[in-house]
Formats: sequence, structure tokens, C-alpha cells
Amino acid sequence: MAAKKKEENESQVERFRQIEVPKEDRRLFLVTLYGITPLLQCKPNEEVLEDMTRKILSPLTKKHARAEKDNQPPPVRRVPTDLERMESVTHRLPDGAPGHPSGAIISMLRSAAKRLRMIDGRNQHTGFPCYVLNRGLLPLTDENNKPKEPLIDKRVAVLTKEGGKKVPMLAVRPIYEPPYFLDFIISLDVDMLPPEKLYSLLQLALSNFGIGSFRVENGGNCGVTGISEFRELTGEEAKAVEPYRHRAGRKVQQRKANRARAK
Repeated sequence: MAAKKKEENESQVERFRQIEVPKEDRRLFLVTLYGITPLLQCKPNEEVLEDMTRKILSPLTKKHARAEKDNQPPPVRRVPTDLERMESVTHRLPDGAPGHPSGAIISMLRSAAKRLRMIDGRNQHTGFPCYVLNRGLLPLTDENNKPKEPLIDKRVAVLTKEGGKKVPMLAVRPIYEPPYFLDFIISLDVDMLPPEKLYSLLQLALSNFGIGSFRVENGGNCGVTGISEFRELTGEEAKAVEPYRHRAGRKVQQRKANRARAK
């Protein structure tokens, strides 16, 4: 019995040794988008999200919550200005400069790939040949490469409440009028998707889906952009981006080194 099991293990090891794993050819591409139609943003309001979380996680019953509310003085409510309402839903970088979520780019690309049936709708988060290296927010700049400040946009929006009831409300959001620019870096597996096809996929996504609120994908007319620059990063430019690619790997190595030192 033991000899048979040992023979099976050896055959399995031999099979693994015979498997040829293709080498992945990943390259970096710098993409610059320019605005064609206005970009409308609507970041989730942190105060609203905290209030919702408090209601969901609160252990108090309705009776206790009502009693607690009766014992407290009524809150003094101040009507926020339009500028304050706009700032509460504006994406900003740590230095205060305006930005836009990088996740919107890859989500837009996945939507375009799904329409072309390049990926399966049920497994659209696996096997995609490219991803955006930039994490968090992408800086929004003007034609002089300076931060692009938003304007105040006021329009009637329809809010869907529980039960499907739709209530019209006046929404105040930031809007960026053209020209505005977004820079990001894409890591692409050129064996799975050639660069020229990625360029075509980007054009399809930018013109038919868009980014931000009230975008073309949702029946609006905002968030349509074009490509002003698309080029491969090589040499020193690619080396300068290496920290993005190997950030996670370096963290793992650092944790292993810390454990070894502790022992």
C-alpha cells in the first residue's frame, strides 16, 4: 500500500515537471484622457453612510431609541450652503487637489469587454488581461497641468426609496467642464490582448460608457472622454513605475524579514 502511494506521488511530481508554464509578457502603457463632455461626480456622503451604519449596527430597540431621543435636546440644524454640499460629495486627494477614482477606468473597460463578449459576465473579475496600476484617486488637471477645480451643478435627481417609491430632489454636485485631463498607467498582458486592441477597447469604452455620474452608460450625456496620449513605457520610465508593480511583493518580503529577525 505504501509503495503504491509512493509511486503515485512520484508520477504526480513527474507530471508537474513536464508542464510548461508560459511566461507572461506584461508591459506598461501611459494613457492620458481629455474631457469631451462635462464630468459629473457624486462621492458617497460620509455623514450619510455613518448614519446608515449606526442605524444598522445599533443594538437599541425602537422603544429604547425613542426614549433616548426624548431625553436629548433637539439638534440644531443648519442648512448647508451649496458650496458645502458640493464639497461633501467631491473626490479630493490628500493635498486637497481634485481627483477621480481609478476604479472607474477598469470598470468601464470591463463593461466594454463584456459587451464584446471578451469576458464572461458571471466571471468578469477573473482573467482580465489588464489593470490600472494607480490606486485611489487620479489627479484631475487642466491644460496647464494644474489642478482643475469644479463648478457647482444643481439639477433635479430622482431618489428611489424603499418600496420602489421615487422622490424628486435637488442634487448639488461638482461638475468639471472641458478641458480636463486624467493620467493613469495600465499594465497589459500583450499575449492575451495586443496594444492596438486595448486602444480600440479604450475608445469603445470612453465613447459608449463614460465615467462619473449621469454618464452615457446610464442614459446621460456626461463623462465622455477621448485619448490624447497612448504610449508604452520603456527603459527608465518603466523602471520608475516598478514600485507600483512590486509594492505587494516587497511588503511580503518585509514581513518575512521581520519574522526572521524576531526569531
